[in-house]
Amino acid sequence: MYQSVLGCLAALALAPAGGFPDEPRPPAKADKPASPAERYQALRKEYENAQKAYSDAMQNAKTEEEQTKVFQEKYPKPGDFARRFLALAQEDPRGPAAFDALAWVVKNAFQAPEAKPALAMLLANGYAAHEKAGELCPTAVIVYAPDTEKFLREVLEKNSRADARGKACFHLAGFLKSKATVAGNLQGKGDAEAPARLEKFLGKEYADQLRGADPAKVTAEAEALYERTAREFADVESGLGTLGESARAELFEMRNLAVGKVAPDIEGEDIDGKRFKLSDYRGKVVVLDFWGHW
Repeated sequence: MYQSVLGCLAALALAPAGGFPDEPRPPAKADKPASPAERYQALRKEYENAQKAYSDAMQNAKTEEEQTKVFQEKYPKPGDFARRFLALAQEDPRGPAAFDALAWVVKNAFQAPEAKPALAMLLANGYAAHEKAGELCPTAVIVYAPDTEKFLREVLEKNSRADARGKACFHLAGFLKSKATVAGNLQGKGDAEAPARLEKFLGKEYADQLRGADPAKVTAEAEALYERTAREFADVESGLGTLGESARAELFEMRNLAVGKVAPDIEGEDIDGKRFKLSDYRGKVVVLDFWGHW
């Protein structure tokens, strides 16, 4: 008995730390993969940290040469991150992180190549009805693609939030106002070199679409949308004041300050202190130079 106990103790002493060779071991726990939402938050945090590091380094730069070096080495280019956000959304376009990832691209990298496919995905997957779709309207306009107009129209038509519809209405008006100008330039009604430059920027397919647009009709719709904004969404807050204030300012410009309109009469003093009115020079070529001291 005593010898058998000694034998067992000896065997235990000689056994490896994890037990006997033939003893089954529990499987190692695999790391749980990060969810799409967690990956989105991590990527956003990475960008924010890069922005802070760039800002701190720029503040510490003492010379123009140091500032140039900081910009070249530390500036976090939104386009570099846009590719990663777009790829995350493409994995599951209707998943929990898709809208946020696509929205990041449209809001922060609207001039990057990824902005157009991001806007197309937002449109194709019904995100015009998303509660945060209104936040995308100001920068979606800058993307300037066929899907821009479609997205804004869908937000205006389908979104349940009044503020989102208001922003869509106002920015759709601005987009159409710009579209009328671009269409006119493509049709040869402006700078002779404009059509070639615009076609390179827009792409031939979209440029050809705009060549077929009627600038007067597009302008009239833009004016009607500004009127609707001032009538239905006047109290919606925008970046500067309310949408109603902004819409009324745009309407005044379109009706009074556009090329071909009669200039509003102004009154003031010339450099010799003599009073004058702009209407005194009707029929003559007049150059107005506005300046001031602050």
